[in-house]
Amino acid sequence: MPVQKIGGVEIVDWPWMQGVNAVANPVLTFAMQHGFSFLARRTPGFKVHTHGLHAGLFDRPTLLVQNHTHKLDWWPIRHTLRRHLEREVSSWIKMRGFNEHPVQRAFLAHTGNIPLSSRGYVIIADHLELFGRRPDEHEYRLLRSHVDDGAPLPSSSWAWKIEHTSRRMLGWNYSAKSTTYAQAVQATYMEMMSASMTLARQSLNAGFSMHIYPEGTISSRLCPGKNGAIQVALAMGLQIVPAGVSGMREAFDGLKMVEGGEVTIRFGEPWRPEPGRYEGFEPFVLESERDFQLQLAQDIQEVMERMNALLEPDYQWMPDLRPDGKSGIYRFVT
Repeated sequence: MPVQKIGGVEIVDWPWMQGVNAVANPVLTFAMQHGFSFLARRTPGFKVHTHGLHAGLFDRPTLLVQNHTHKLDWWPIRHTLRRHLEREVSSWIKMRGFNEHPVQRAFLAHTGNIPLSSRGYVIIADHLELFGRRPDEHEYRLLRSHVDDGAPLPSSSWAWKIEHTSRRMLGWNYSAKSTTYAQAVQATYMEMMSASMTLARQSLNAGFSMHIYPEGTISSRLCPGKNGAIQVALAMGLQIVPAGVSGMREAFDGLKMVEGGEVTIRFGEPWRPEPGRYEGFEPFVLESERDFQLQLAQDIQEVMERMNALLEPDYQWMPDLRPDGKSGIYRFVT
């Protein structure tokens, strides 16, 4: 799976996604499962406490939504589900996670993970390919407003090059003579989401559940979720089960377990939207997202409130609701 390196940043694209294995390699699954148990036993006082977990939570295709406070917080939750329910999980991981390091990318691509693209990722990765650099925050906002809301781009050589240069946009051929830049971004995004959905179906057909971080970034305390989690559930016909994971910041020092560290995992009851609430909705289609903006916002807030209730006080809502991890354009591309 070749990966381009532009401006010091590795970019994973649509052709690269074809080589991802959404069903975890059994050898790696065994190593992850027993590796966690081995390290936990070797670390004095390290414990994982589980509450509310029962087989009925997964009696139908399920999307597990979890807060994201540490790079490894998928590990105890996967270990817990496999140990207690013999349940395997495929995680939806933002594209940024696949371009941070070659070893990490290879690991994620073969341990049951699904690359999750976004319009922001397409915009920034395409800008990198075209100019050899990320857009700055102001440029990104101009491009995002143009793609999402139809706002005009400024009269400048920068904007002219973006709109009038035919090119390969993350594996999708963009002809500036027949397609607008905004249309090209949307088409590229939909191609990448279609690839993700194909991987997700492979995983579901193998009996796996889905897993996603709705906040879209790591933060020490809970922050508002993005509606992509709701759209994934609707597109795949999944119920949503919230999970709150507390203690990861104290229980891990980087990639190392801490003596006496305790992780608490609480599972909530399944949530589904009311029947008919999304009649006519097309997941990931920009126009449909606009038409159902209110429902999507209300429902992701409901799911996040349920997750917040499962967390220890020091892990509940960030006071200003702003993440203290990566933000701005670095949420999409490292």
